Amino acid sequence: MRRYRTLRANAWLFAFCLFGSVRLFAVENAQDAFLTDDYHKQMATLEMMGKIDANGDHKVSKQEFDDYYSRMFDVLDRNHDGVLDAGEWVGAANRPEMISLSTGGYARAFASMDVMHKIDAKGDGRVSKAEFLAAHDKLFDMMNARHGEAVDAKQWLTNHFPH
Repeated sequence: MRRYRTLRANAWLFAFCLFGSVRLFAVENAQDAFLTDDYHKQMATLEMMGKIDANGDHKVSKQEFDDYYSRMFDVLDRNHDGVLDAGEWVGAANRPEMISLSTGGYARAFASMDVMHKIDAKGDGRVSKAEFLAAHDKLFDMMNARHGEAVDAKQWLTNHFPH
């Protein structure tokens, strides 16, 4: 019995070390890995999930996710030209509209030029709405590992977002 407990404890320790330190998603290209460590930390909270969960069912559907990021792009696009430049991107962290749409920590993490450069699929220093939404589509697909209709709170909190 004692040997069984030791083996079980070792198995749990091994699993914790493995999943705590290894990213669970293969990254095909730089756009698939647009998250920084800070972005990941700020995104993987119930508070942030609640901002995206429009109907309050403690799940985030693909439609809610798409609607949220479409609204976010529109808030960020101050000159309404359909693309985000560096000034619009970096200024996001201090915009009250952005902070009310997200959390202060998420807004600061999101406003990183590292995040912008990784979402900028064309590499032209500007992010179109199509690029912005495509990157977030990939994020939702990675988060929705079970391929269900929505991401629940357990998935949201335990999911290993790509970095």
